[in-house]
Amino acid sequence: MVSRCMILCLMLATLDIPFILEQPASSLMQYHPHFQYLCKRFDIYRVFVWLGSYGGTSPKATLLYSNYKFCGELYLPLPDADWPAEMATRYIDGQGLPRVCGGKDLKNSQHYPRLFGAAVAQLYDKHRNEVQARIKARRHLAKTIHLACTPQTCNKNSSVSLMVADGDGVNKHIYIYICTLLFKAAA
Repeated sequence: MVSRCMILCLMLATLDIPFILEQPASSLMQYHPHFQYLCKRFDIYRVFVWLGSYGGTSPKATLLYSNYKFCGELYLPLPDADWPAEMATRYIDGQGLPRVCGGKDLKNSQHYPRLFGAAVAQLYDKHRNEVQARIKARRHLAKTIHLACTPQTCNKNSSVSLMVADGDGVNKHIYIYICTLLFKAAA
């Protein structure tokens, strides 16, 4: 799954389309060879975020990865609070070994707090002109990729639909057929 995600991130970064990839702070994705390849080819910024700073019911440490530096503006210090959510329960089993299992509120923590979504939207609005200028400067690459990877040279079953916002704010679908060569380039 990481490899597929990295192929999408490679395409988005090539076209200068912003992405934010979220991972739990304990994730090992950063050590995956395809993620490391992405980081070598592009400037990828990492931001540590507490979802509790955005109204979450638990602190929930999260890492954000983005190809745009302004993603760092999402950092907020963790408020000093009493967190009511029960994320894990700890106990000693019958053999005297310590054990941990998911708490009753763990499933509810998988949703992003509403304030976090609003902060991401506000961040994009704040930097909209920069984003649109960078995308417009790379628009020729999307046409080149689209023309170079036609259904005749690629497997139609591996097509990916990307939404690209043009300078007028109108969304267009660009269908990019991912060739075997593109998969090899990401390896």
